[in-house]
Amino acid sequence: MGAQMKIRSRLLAVGAGTLLSFLVPFGAAVAEAAAPSGAPVVVVSRTPVNGLAPVTVAGPGAATSFRFAAAVPAGGSLSPAAAVRGQAEFSSEVLVKDAAGTVVGAYDAPYAIDAKGALLKATYRIEGANLVQTLPAAPSTAFPVKVLLSDYAPVTSGRGGPTILVTKVTVPSNYVYNPDLGSLHDYCTSSPDSYLAADFRGPCARHDLCYEAPGNHKTACDNALRDDLTTNCDYAYSASNPIRATCHGVAAIYWAAVTAFGDDN
Repeated sequence: MGAQMKIRSRLLAVGAGTLLSFLVPFGAAVAEAAAPSGAPVVVVSRTPVNGLAPVTVAGPGAATSFRFAAAVPAGGSLSPAAAVRGQAEFSSEVLVKDAAGTVVGAYDAPYAIDAKGALLKATYRIEGANLVQTLPAAPSTAFPVKVLLSDYAPVTSGRGGPTILVTKVTVPSNYVYNPDLGSLHDYCTSSPDSYLAADFRGPCARHDLCYEAPGNHKTACDNALRDDLTTNCDYAYSASNPIRATCHGVAAIYWAAVTAFGDDN
């Protein structure tokens, strides 16, 4: 879509467990290797470091996979917050667990930003105590692309127990809200712009911009709306909150409505 997204994070509960006030020594980085596809993997950091600078992918022929060491306690492990069965690559947050299996920290979901300011979803692959972040190939990607390398975030005490970072979809900076200009400039049009605490303005604004862009890509726009609405449900409500499930149901209704009646022409 080329829409520049503003990103911010919120802490959401992921489960109960005793919180540690410190981390024991980190695990060592694994040796350099090629990606499963045979593509080279660029080693960014062999020891856990926060504040890594974004990595630039200059063009389609450049390396797109980058390995960095994660802050894993001795005897601990990394695991996807939302894994897909049978797939090594995933795009969710990464949970850091200690030797007892308690979540002690997390890495945010993998993202990149292209030359037009569009937010791109990347993928992670876990290799021992390391994360390999890959920029998926896409014909529409505008190079150069900045691959954002996440910082380690320790869990904190709060209502509902340990917490991790979850990204919220907000209104793009180039979106013009003016209902007088039509249905592509009024957020969610005749539907509510929120469901209780879940803010739907950002997802609806992105959907408007997607429809407004040249080309026939209605299905992709509609599916992105569903994903973005679901993300903001997760931002507003923890996994233990029953409202999250009902919010997901509302997101599915919005998706069904635009699938049946939306028009990007």
